[in-house]
Amino acid sequence: MIAVEPLEVPLASRGVSPGATDGHPEQFSATILAETGLRAVVWTCDPGDFPWKWENPEVFHIIEGAGTITDAAGRIEELRPGRLFVMSPGDEVVWHITETIRKVLVVPN
Repeated sequence: MIAVEPLEVPLASRGVSPGATDGHPEQFSATILAETGLRAVVWTCDPGDFPWKWENPEVFHIIEGAGTITDAAGRIEELRPGRLFVMSPGDEVVWHITETIRKVLVVPN
């Protein structure tokens, strides 16, 4: 069993999000599990805008922060604590982060 407090996990910088179009959306993360075929990560990103395309499936839960993601069809989804998202390979969005986002995500290892 692994139990963590996602708000207390120390994170390391991963640099500014590739393709950033506004702000300085620096990413930070820490892997909390990397076995059994799954990888669980705590991730944060500072305010800003950037495009993202998923190469692998991902389930993520917003822990804190605010913003939106806009998909290729123009649908806007609110990013706020408590929301859970399931992304498929090939999904593309533009992140618009207004308050530093912290999420917990699970992807294939």
